[in-house]
Amino acid sequence: MWGFCLDFNAPELFQIVVQYDEDKQSGKAVILSPESVYSLDLESIKPLSAPPEFVYGARVSPLNHPEIEGRIARIFWHFDKKRYYYKIEINGKIKSRRYFAEELTEI
Repeated sequence: MWGFCLDFNAPELFQIVVQYDEDKQSGKAVILSPESVYSLDLESIKPLSAPPEFVYGARVSPLNHPEIEGRIARIFWHFDKKRYYYKIEINGKIKSRRYFAEELTEI
């Protein structure tokens, strides 16, 4: 399942999109990606109806700069546009520009 994290006690996950499994016995969301050791209350995750077009770690290239290669480092949810956007890491640095799916191609 995919959703975005609303738990400010998990600073590296707060307001980013996470992949998770539900543990119904404990009422917890076990975070699968980005790689995490978190188990959060299910109420801390707002479910999203469809998965993102790209997943964490996917190798991508911006369409306007095909010579640049990076990987998906962060996935966010754009509340006004109701769609995913991505931050990519190139040579160990996360670019400040946000990319929508149609601006990226998977390598």
